[in-house]
Amino acid sequence: MSKDCIHPTAQLGFAHTEHAQDYQQARPSYPKDITTWLQQHLKLTQQSVILDLAAGTGKFTARLHPLTKNITAVEPVSAMREVFKQQYPKIHIIDALSHHIPLPSHQFDVIFCAQAFHWFSNIETLREMKRLLKPQGDLILIWNDKDTSQPWVKALSEHLKPFEKDAPRFYTHEWQQVFVQQHLFHAVATHQFNYVHTGTVQQVVTQRLLSSSFVKTWPSSAQKQLKYDLEHIVHQMQGKSNTDDIAFPYLTHIYHFRAID
Repeated sequence: MSKDCIHPTAQLGFAHTEHAQDYQQARPSYPKDITTWLQQHLKLTQQSVILDLAAGTGKFTARLHPLTKNITAVEPVSAMREVFKQQYPKIHIIDALSHHIPLPSHQFDVIFCAQAFHWFSNIETLREMKRLLKPQGDLILIWNDKDTSQPWVKALSEHLKPFEKDAPRFYTHEWQQVFVQQHLFHAVATHQFNYVHTGTVQQVVTQRLLSSSFVKTWPSSAQKQLKYDLEHIVHQMQGKSNTDDIAFPYLTHIYHFRAID
């Protein structure tokens, strides 16, 4: 697939405003402690200049907003941008792809990319990140990933895997290959948070998993069948029905890279 295009699964899966709204409502947030950790780890101040790459609907922007008001967001999917603007009308957001962002060079202290880098993990993106960052600037990649050490969560994940097809996923770690044999960034640190998304089974399990990009491309009948299958797994393994409260466990992974001067 050409780097000049959004991956078709992402493009189709989030093409409509209602899909983007589902994403905003169903996806988990990020641990509140992550804001303090990032501030201390990166020595950020209110004067720090930040790029929020592939900002989506602004789920992670909520954790960046307390750090500085100097935030620029980038998001190529129009429906996502619409929801983002509703959430953060004062943050400038532009339509651009990761490898070609029409902004001046060397102006950002940190570039953050949450829940998205696996879609565009190519060398052209790394070159563009290096161009946009100040000397020895930081690139922070973040993902929420299901905690499959819990048997019922693993069962849900295994049920979904056959349907993913060629959609890039974080857990395969194929995105890390772009950092091999390149001289643009070096790895600095990794960190992990535990996070729990609480709500009803419908809210934090079925609606969350049905918000996956590849599922959104399916006909409604197939989505209804998947909803039934997921609820059946939860009921069988956790004894909970659709309206019962449940705690869905996540691991929030942070990968810190720094531009090589």
